[in-house]
Amino acid sequence: MLNRRRIAYAFLAVFALLAGGFGFLYVALAPFAQRDADARAAFGPIASLQPEILDNAFGVYIVRFTPDSFLTDRNVSQLLSLNRIPNDSDLTLMIETQSVTDESVTVIRQLTSVDRLHLNRTSISADGIALLVSSLPDCTLSFSATDAADGG
Repeated sequence: MLNRRRIAYAFLAVFALLAGGFGFLYVALAPFAQRDADARAAFGPIASLQPEILDNAFGVYIVRFTPDSFLTDRNVSQLLSLNRIPNDSDLTLMIETQSVTDESVTVIRQLTSVDRLHLNRTSISADGIALLVSSLPDCTLSFSATDAADGG
């Protein structure tokens, strides 16, 4: 009887340690699960536009639309899903397609979750760039000289 009791206590002790360990893992991994859910909500709606998306699982994201992507003035509103990224994350958006013009500025200026916005080889004019600079004061904006000079 004594051996059975010791075995039962040992089993309970091991079970308690494992349960506590899993509890610790859950607490430690919960932020990663939330970041993953936030990323799916933000990037899922733009996946059909074929951006390059880089992330490090710690809340640092780079979204790049190359000239081969499908981002245009007609579908730029899909970028608003990027606002689902939490403010404590770091989001860089790179737009490198001439299919984005001044017509897209109205939407781009609503991207409050973007920390850095790089516009290269777009068709956004100097006036459009100026509007973005004034509309996104917390965002670091860079653009190629051709964007602001001649709109293309």
